[in-house]
Amino acid sequence: MLLSRLPYGKQMSMAVAFLDPLAAARRGFMVVIQDTRGRFASDGEWEPWTYEEKDGYDTVRWAAALPGSNGSVGMIGVSYFGNTQWMAALSKPPELKAIAPMITWSDPDDGLWTRGGAIELGITAPWTLMMGADALMRRHRTDPAALVSSIGGLVQDMDGLANSGYSDLPAGRFPAFARHNLPDLGYERSRREPDWAASCRVAGRHDEVDLPTFQVGGWYDIFAQGTLDNFTAMRRAGRPATLIMGPWTHTNRQHVIGDVNFGFGANAEFMGMRGRLHDLQLDWYQRTIGDGEALEPDTGRVLLFVMGINQWREETEWHCHARSTRTSTCAPTHA
Repeated sequence: MLLSRLPYGKQMSMAVAFLDPLAAARRGFMVVIQDTRGRFASDGEWEPWTYEEKDGYDTVRWAAALPGSNGSVGMIGVSYFGNTQWMAALSKPPELKAIAPMITWSDPDDGLWTRGGAIELGITAPWTLMMGADALMRRHRTDPAALVSSIGGLVQDMDGLANSGYSDLPAGRFPAFARHNLPDLGYERSRREPDWAASCRVAGRHDEVDLPTFQVGGWYDIFAQGTLDNFTAMRRAGRPATLIMGPWTHTNRQHVIGDVNFGFGANAEFMGMRGRLHDLQLDWYQRTIGDGEALEPDTGRVLLFVMGINQWREETEWHCHARSTRTSTCAPTHA
């Protein structure tokens, strides 16, 4: 059983861009994709992060008991729904056997809400307003006139971000969020309620996750450091951990990034002739929660794309040595 819990809608292309349900089904896996609480087809109030640990626990237990399931659940997904995997793992449902978080953070104050102490308004503002569309449609579902007016105002605020929105005052409560009464990505609430910030923080809790992990990041991803931090922390905790780092951004796993062409081998569909990233993940899952027989040989515990020479390299370790609470020096250990 493979499970993904996301807030972006099951029909959104992003829901299947990082998990190929048909390929998984051909391998014998059942696939469950769930809208998180308060989003799209799921009931409840939308509060980012607040319920993911509890709801992750309940969902894993429910999924494991579905007819046809072998009782073992693995999770998969990126960014927000990379973090829902960590939160579910921290809740310790006995049926959860492995997670595969991609391009997600370790500490939300290192890339999600803030970076180096400065608010990441460039993430917080567009993300919160984008998520507001479904919130407003649910709020005004019985009042078409109010719905049209509210969505029109939301679109106006989204379009106006670049020219004026980011400079709106007061800074303590982003005016566009207040106008539409939307819960923000978490920066504002985390400043008001420091204890609540633990609802999506993985840093400091890795030793509570006694599961194998398959972690994927990109050198140009906003959460590149978080991916490396999660991997090294799991290794320090003595947990089985695999790492793949490609020359990718948060949303682009192709071989052309900006003006740079890294060669077809950099593409997640090729992986230096190792096959699709999807298939590498499914091979790994077949060993961890499937029938135990991999269809392809291991690619190594650490697979890095080395830019400049534009080649994939297999290693055995990746070490990060912290210089401060927000910086670190990292390097591979050669096989």
